[in-house]
Amino acid sequence: MENGKISRLLEDGYDFKFGDYISKAWKLLTANAGTFIVFVLITGVVSIVAQIIPIIGPLASSIVLTPALSAGYWYLAREADQEGHTELGTGFRGFSELGRIIPVVLLKTVVLLVAAIPFIAVVGAAGIYSWYQDAQINPTMAYQSFPVIGLIGFLLLLIPFYFMVSYLFALPLVLFKNMGAWEAMEASRKIVNKKWFAFLGLLFVAGFIAGLGVLLLVIGLLFTVSMSSLSMYAAYEDIVGFDNEDEEDDEIDHLIA
Repeated sequence: MENGKISRLLEDGYDFKFGDYISKAWKLLTANAGTFIVFVLITGVVSIVAQIIPIIGPLASSIVLTPALSAGYWYLAREADQEGHTELGTGFRGFSELGRIIPVVLLKTVVLLVAAIPFIAVVGAAGIYSWYQDAQINPTMAYQSFPVIGLIGFLLLLIPFYFMVSYLFALPLVLFKNMGAWEAMEASRKIVNKKWFAFLGLLFVAGFIAGLGVLLLVIGLLFTVSMSSLSMYAAYEDIVGFDNEDEEDDEIDHLIA
């Protein structure tokens, strides 16, 4: 990526090639189906085993295992795209980058928790409690008001959901552009914001394709579950790119200013 490309795409915008990203994701997946199927299977088994271990297991899964394996999808996709094939071992490179990955995970978690406070406070606490009290006094009126509480809850949940979508590029910016956690999150948010609803649509379509795998039972699920990650890779490769991965410090500073 030539110097200043990120700044220029933030200033000038970019084309979101929806169909191309789905097509490229499918091409990468079908050309390396065996590797991705095995990696998805390993990821699933690791996650299940981690959840069985009380307290430590879920914590390790959310902070270490899942983020490292998520990084593995990016490394697998990049290798498959560059070399035409990829090796299973590449998917575990994320474990050697935990020092850069974990800060992103922790910061994203903090932001999402803060963003969820209005929902927790209004709906999760005051709203439900108030509705419960009303239900004791006038059940008919309370049940009539329940859709209102549901609507409020949905609107408040959009706040953390906005950040979830906005941070889609945070991890690859850390992995491939050597950005710090917060710089990558802010850069991702600014890039994605320009086409936020397009990214949401891409996630939805990729998720739908992955969901079809459920109908095709285990093999289908293992095959299609990678579509979401590979679609995001295709979008990142087209929009941000990988050339000149060592960005100048002043470029990063300008980006997050």
